[in-house]
Amino acid sequence: MKKQPVVCTLLFLVLALLVSCRWPALEQEHQIDRGEQTYYIDSSSLLQSLAQGKKDSFVLQTATPEATLPSSPPSISWKQPDYYYIAQSFYRLVLGESLDEWKLTQMYFKLDCKEIDIGLQQAGFTFFRTEHTRERNSRLIRYINIAPKENRVYFSETEYYPELEQWQFIDLNQMKISAEDALKIAENAGGSKIRTDTGNNCHITELFDSQGKYNGWVLWYSTDKGSIFVIDIDPFTGEYKIVK
Repeated sequence: MKKQPVVCTLLFLVLALLVSCRWPALEQEHQIDRGEQTYYIDSSSLLQSLAQGKKDSFVLQTATPEATLPSSPPSISWKQPDYYYIAQSFYRLVLGESLDEWKLTQMYFKLDCKEIDIGLQQAGFTFFRTEHTRERNSRLIRYINIAPKENRVYFSETEYYPELEQWQFIDLNQMKISAEDALKIAENAGGSKIRTDTGNNCHITELFDSQGKYNGWVLWYSTDKGSIFVIDIDPFTGEYKIVK
């Protein structure tokens, strides 16, 4: 009977240790949506308008578009720098800020296979920065999607509080392989044959996610039935690995 207090004490210490070890894992970043907006653009003249600094290059959509819409504009011959320039201009003209204060964590591009000789037809960029709010830091995330064939720019903002992880970011100045370069590498590595085998009835998605499993370009050639060709490409050397 005299051993019972010792056993109870040991049991209490073990439980206390388990709780202390597990407690930090119970804390999570809470997502707080700060809203989303859609802006109208004229993709046929947008780059010229931005070069002239016209503030009406982005027009806030305040009403739901009518069900009957005009036909889509023709494909746009924009490249990665053009899309990034549009994102920079959006921050400056609409948000009144500089992108220099934000870090790029993800970018993606899309096009239909039949547009392979024209260029990227859609782009998305995700930026973040750390802000001190309330008692602790939070991570503020902004996403911008540029869809020239829809004549639209989509923007959303989300806060994650408290900031529990330090995110990686993409340094465009250090990258050697652009989205266009990655697409050429993928084509030469087998994507061209697979694409033509479908009669160009497919689409291509390029993703660079600094938080992903592979810190570089990932390209998917896909049909309605799923991906048919997947390749990882190093953004500094151009070396690649065919995943599928």
